[in-house]
Amino acid sequence: MRILIVPHIGETLGHVVMGLAIADELSRRGADVEIAAARRGFDLISGWSQRYVFHPIRWDWSHNSCDAAGESESFYARVCLSVQDVADVVRHRRPDLLVGLPGFATTQVARHYHVPHASILHGPHLSPIVSLDNPDSSERAILKLGDRFCKTYMAKGFEIVSERFGFSGLDYDEYLDSETIFVPQPGLKLKAPAGLREVPFIGGSFGPVRRESELLPHGTCYVTFGTGNPCDISRVVELAAEVFPTVLVTVGNHRLRPMPSNVIVNDFVAISSLAGGPAAVINHGGIGVVGVFANSGTPQLIIPTELDQATMAVHARRLGIADACGLRVWETRFVLGRRMPQLDDEEILVALRALAARGTTNRFPSCNGASEIADQILSQGTTSRPHELGHAAQRQPVGVQEAF
Repeated sequence: MRILIVPHIGETLGHVVMGLAIADELSRRGADVEIAAARRGFDLISGWSQRYVFHPIRWDWSHNSCDAAGESESFYARVCLSVQDVADVVRHRRPDLLVGLPGFATTQVARHYHVPHASILHGPHLSPIVSLDNPDSSERAILKLGDRFCKTYMAKGFEIVSERFGFSGLDYDEYLDSETIFVPQPGLKLKAPAGLREVPFIGGSFGPVRRESELLPHGTCYVTFGTGNPCDISRVVELAAEVFPTVLVTVGNHRLRPMPSNVIVNDFVAISSLAGGPAAVINHGGIGVVGVFANSGTPQLIIPTELDQATMAVHARRLGIADACGLRVWETRFVLGRRMPQLDDEEILVALRALAARGTTNRFPSCNGASEIADQILSQGTTSRPHELGHAAQRQPVGVQEAF
């Protein structure tokens, strides 16, 4: 069975790491997996322990870094370039299944070419069907912005893709009702359509493994804000160093200003090798890092810098696996994009002292979401929902992208 996985790669690599974890599980079960993604993911994918055919596609857009004013002709033009390239790969390679992370930019391609399709969704993409009991003002604001993204940006994208390529029309509600969707967020309360399947967190990670000889000192706090987050986290790290005896921070390709002597700075660390080691974790609310440390019951503090992470903070706080700081800024933040919330030092210190005093959190004893997705994908009947397949292709695609 040939499976094409299409992970979105923005400034960070979260989707592609989850996609690689799923690809590994599918490969172990005998599937022939290929990956189509932005060229900037080539180094990670080509250096992975399992080798995959890689198809470079144009993908120069993200809701986390889109135009501050919201939708624009330029934004949707870039979406169409990605759709065109995915269509070229699908027509050239003829996969038996297409898996999109998140999937809303690939589903119309799959339907058009009669290829079964599955979406891996989390965060703002599900905001309209999240059910919260007595939400506070911050939670309502976050879900409202997520709802607007789904009902406006996603819906407009479906419409433009349909007009540009002659694909079948689609809207957000129809997408949910007709799509096979995997949600790697256990415990998320959803008004669930028939094709929605909750699975455990996906515990994928990449980077150097921290070995047993490099055991963290007792009481160490780990700080990570993702692989490519451009926000300056220097002040958060400095304040953490006032509260915790040792701070380990990973900065990806960014740099901090000079730090106190009790701060250990690494570029990258495989978070799976840290699980159970730190006394506490401060992070941005990425689903991968939250899931790994929820598995070990490590206390977490989420300071979200974008909508994805704010929705994760709402979810994690209600599940008792993390505290959150900075959610109130979303009550007056009405645009997408990525930025650190404006917080004063005392507000951060109060949150850090509470984090240091907190014991083990609620635990989710499994991070094998990739394994469960692979099992369900390869089980008979789980990838063939006849009503989700589109009409026969009419348009001749342009410029097939060759694999590296």
